[in-house]
Amino acid sequence: MCESGGGLCSAKATAASTFAISSASQDAVTSVLVMLKLSDGSVGYGECAPMRPFTSHTQAGNLAAVETIAGWLVGQGATRPLRLSRGLKERLPGNAPCRAAIEMALLDALCRHWKLPMHHYFGGSSDRLKTDYTISVGTVAKARTDTKAILKRGITEIKVKVGKDIALDFERLLAIHKAAPAAGLILDANQAYTAKMALDLLKQLKDRRITPVLFEQPVPN
Repeated sequence: MCESGGGLCSAKATAASTFAISSASQDAVTSVLVMLKLSDGSVGYGECAPMRPFTSHTQAGNLAAVETIAGWLVGQGATRPLRLSRGLKERLPGNAPCRAAIEMALLDALCRHWKLPMHHYFGGSSDRLKTDYTISVGTVAKARTDTKAILKRGITEIKVKVGKDIALDFERLLAIHKAAPAAGLILDANQAYTAKMALDLLKQLKDRRITPVLFEQPVPN
């Protein structure tokens, strides 16, 4: 059973550099940390991190939303997370980030209760994680510098935020590929391209024998 909605706190952290996508940029992270405690004392944590103006959610709004649902969580059956998830959707229909934070906290607490690593809960068995690293929208020089820094960390998958300027995006991708020819490239336009622009960029890359492993959200829904 959920003993309580747990604790809430807000935090603001200044980023080492501006994180920019096609439609927004962010110099600081304003998060809400959710702590959920089960009746046996197991504690789980979840994070809600809004990014304005890409989404309409704010830190204050998220804090208020989670506080309104905390009382309802008390006494809920924690071992039926899908049922609890449906209840959250009914009560917080317009706030997916908050629902995700609570669900993360619940699964974290359950896995601690079961003494089960979370990757086993999701069907995996590896103790190693492969991840990519994101290069924000910016200049060609910054893309080159960021790529070299990423390679020094041993990361071989690079996500590149594109969508501001197709010509500049192409030059940035050329610089990244030249600095890391063996790295897998993931393009992420955050829905900023038209279909023609996306296809034109892919053709330009193909002409240079560059094949992205994924093109994420190239066009609007």
